[in-house]
Amino acid sequence: MHPPVTDPISSYRTEQLRVYFERYVSRPLIGRLVGGAEGEPEVKTALGPLSLALKLPLVNRLARDQAFRYAAWLWLRPNHPSWEDIDSLKARVGLEKFAFAPGLKAVVLEYLREHEALRLWIERRVALIELTTDAPTESFEDLQHTAFALRRELFHAVTILNRGDRTNARALAIQIARSALLGAGQVCMRVLGKNGCPFSVNLMLRTRLEPAAFHFKPGTLESINAQNAAALWRGIQAKHALIIAEEAGEPEHTGFWVPLKVGENGDYLPGASQAFNSMIGSAVFKNDLPPLDGFEKSVEDRWHGHMRAAFQERLFVSLPLTAPSDGQTSRVVAILNVNAEPDLASDGWRRAYHNAWLAIAKDRVAQFVEAAFFAHLIKRATDPSLRAAVTLELGATPWQSLPGLET
Repeated sequence: MHPPVTDPISSYRTEQLRVYFERYVSRPLIGRLVGGAEGEPEVKTALGPLSLALKLPLVNRLARDQAFRYAAWLWLRPNHPSWEDIDSLKARVGLEKFAFAPGLKAVVLEYLREHEALRLWIERRVALIELTTDAPTESFEDLQHTAFALRRELFHAVTILNRGDRTNARALAIQIARSALLGAGQVCMRVLGKNGCPFSVNLMLRTRLEPAAFHFKPGTLESINAQNAAALWRGIQAKHALIIAEEAGEPEHTGFWVPLKVGENGDYLPGASQAFNSMIGSAVFKNDLPPLDGFEKSVEDRWHGHMRAAFQERLFVSLPLTAPSDGQTSRVVAILNVNAEPDLASDGWRRAYHNAWLAIAKDRVAQFVEAAFFAHLIKRATDPSLRAAVTLELGATPWQSLPGLET
């Protein structure tokens, strides 16, 4: 049966994916010979109950290509649990002697050309293969030098502040925060993307949401963004939120916030809230929005509408900065958001779907997010109005303020 011409199915719609897969993606010939998709492969003969073990890899190229085709079919099946381990799949189809991951990726991309409806799902699964083939090993030495210089500038800013020069300390802190966030964005792009692309970056901090959320001057950008957030999240009752406190460029989103609220199913809101809870990270793709399971349908509808109409880029990635809290546990003290606009035809940042990729990115950006975080604390120490507008409750007492500075 020929597959219908249809828009891509969301990678989160497992049941729709499964129905399409079963109807239009036939099991390769060798998969039919070896029987079920699980268990040891065997081929039945026409000689009654006798069965012969089928030893893979087969020697001829046709059999090898069929084995790769079968491996790709197994890799793409949207059943749960899906295959997550390349080595296990390689052993399953008996292709240990071949360059398995590159071959698997090539055949998976053949399925993409045949099934546009599975584009989002296939791109998501390809990104997991790339964890084996393309995980970064270089140290990004140029950015390491930038991070070293930023730490020196932080010491300089504290020295200036201790001398009583709040104006210049604030100016330097703003510069450090912006440079650090840009550095974090560059790192994120190198890890999760394949090519350069436009991006913007911001930093979110945990704040008290009740009883009186914020005290921004009416009519300011911060006040307007906070009001827009309140309208978006109407109906969600939460005690704390994550608020955008710093941006890499000219302020656009400062004051916008996301509630830290768990849904009825135990999940947090996608993005910053989920990254805060998971301590790994989260990504949201504009053309593959996840459902807000556990929250009211009206909230999901408003959020989907906001993402499609107001969010300007194609995706955003949220990565947590963790710090020791009491010597034994770690707490999230800040969230980095990178809003990116890659060319989806060649570089969709689909790696950000997967925790393993997010963990690499989180580790690589940490020194830059740390610099931006401390720069913001210095800025707060120079500005009583900022401290009055937003009350930070980071949940990690040692990092609530800088030693000797009121933040």
